[in-house]
Amino acid sequence: MFPSDDNRPSPRSASIVPSDSEMPRSDSPLGAQGEPAEVFAAGMLIARRTSEGRVELLLMRHADRWDLPKGHAEPGESLRETAMRETEEETGLARELLRTDDTFEFVTRYRVAKRGEPGRTVLKEVRIGLAWLVVPDTPIRPTEHPDYRWFTWTPELRLQPQTIDPLLRQLAEHWSSGPIMPPSA
Repeated sequence: MFPSDDNRPSPRSASIVPSDSEMPRSDSPLGAQGEPAEVFAAGMLIARRTSEGRVELLLMRHADRWDLPKGHAEPGESLRETAMRETEEETGLARELLRTDDTFEFVTRYRVAKRGEPGRTVLKEVRIGLAWLVVPDTPIRPTEHPDYRWFTWTPELRLQPQTIDPLLRQLAEHWSSGPIMPPSA
């Protein structure tokens, strides 16, 4: 999901990522690369293998797009903590039901409107980890989204161009070197 604490970069990450202790916290003025980010968010892409052997990915429905369970970091919270908290809050999936793949992390940065300051934008950094649902038929209980859907994985899957499609392209690369398997316990 996010880099391990032994300071080695994630082998299949889009960028070299610092250890969790070096990762920006929500009160940090600097992002992980280049221009300082002012807003930080994190979440999870949840995968499951069905009884028929299909790999499916969980996406949450917004009014106008598909998205992931994710949200803004709270003051003093690591992005790893943010990802797990937001996933549990938005899906009802307890942390114990998820097995994270520590070899995958997707990072995207884009400009967003600054709250309370019309016309001003700030750089937002979003980090997405990958987690497998241990019990595939666990019910999803959305709390902040009107609906959700499990999408059958194919390398050609495209759903939303700004953040989801680049994430799916990186996932295809991540899974291209061998069988798609959840990490061992």
